Amino acid sequence: MVKPTPSNANPEPGTPIDITCPVTSRCAEAVDARAKVIIYEGSFLPGHGDKIGEYDSDVFHIEPGESKNVIIHHTTVEGTIDRRDVEVEIYIGPDLIKESEWDDVYYVGRPPEEEIDFDLTRPSVTPAEITPGTSITITCPVTSACTEQQTVTAKVKIYEGSIMPGHGSLITTKTSPAFTIAPGASYNVIVSHTAIAGTIDRRDV
Repeated sequence: MVKPTPSNANPEPGTPIDITCPVTSRCAEAVDARAKVIIYEGSFLPGHGDKIGEYDSDVFHIEPGESKNVIIHHTTVEGTIDRRDVEVEIYIGPDLIKESEWDDVYYVGRPPEEEIDFDLTRPSVTPAEITPGTSITITCPVTSACTEQQTVTAKVKIYEGSIMPGHGSLITTKTSPAFTIAPGASYNVIVSHTAIAGTIDRRDV
């Protein structure tokens, strides 16, 4: 069994929806089976919340290796939490043969808030030995902590260092081309710069 698919992933309370539950037979011979589909509230803790609805499918005939879609009809209800978990049980006669449960199959009401955040690690610079006039490459690793794919640009600012807290004067700002990054993916923002002399030899980025 694979994760069920709702006809509407973010319905309002009182919305009729279909939930499609794919079932593939791993049996050695043809069987007549039925499915029980149970809908629960989600939970912040491990496991699920309160049961919202329970549906029994008609008996269906399925051959070895064959796949069938069990489709149930449900009208959404408001709950104490917006997430909904779905459990599917497969029976042959009175015997429970297989059960699986999936979290957050759909949401009722307000969808989950999109999170936009990025993890930045310390840039690296080549070459290692730099004098005024040296062409350098600065590589800035970026990892997406967003919940959705994003297309973004990066600004890389180079400052003189400082013997005091914070940085010194701004030397230059480099803007990267736009790039697309998926949730959890990493991307190297690479900029080029020609080193210049300053009042202090350290540079902050």
